[in-house]
This record gives sequence, structure tokens and C-alpha cells, in this order.
Amino acid sequence: MPAIEVTQAEKAGAAPYSRALLAVYDTVVLRWSNTLVWRCPSERLLAHYNSHLGDRHLEVPPRPWRHQL
Repeated sequence: MPAIEVTQAEKAGAAPYSRALLAVYDTVVLRWSNTLVWRCPSERLLAHYNSHLGDRHLEVPPRPWRHQL
């Protein structure tokens, strides 16, 4: 499989997503929002996701990636 080239625009778009920011996001969304707002613990959501994951599953990123053929 050929390597995927990442453009400068893609690098710039990913730059704000530091480990620290993602840790805050995980805390707010996975711990507080799922439990307090949606009243559904993250463990249950993950179990649901995993039980429906299969060979025909496609994980779609937030925006299309460039692939070289």
C-alpha cells in the first residue's frame, strides 16, 4: 500500500488537536456529556459500538482523506 501524502492544509487543520486538548475533550464528552446529558455511560456506548462492528463496517473520518492510487 503506498504511503499517503499529507498536505500542509491537512497538517494545519490537525494542529489544534494536541494530546492535552484531546484529553479535555475525552473528559467532557466521554465522561460528563454521555453520562449527565445523554444518561448513557460511555462503557454502554462502546459495548453497543463493538457489538455492531463487523466486516462490512466502514469508519468514515470527519473529512475525506487523500489517497494515492
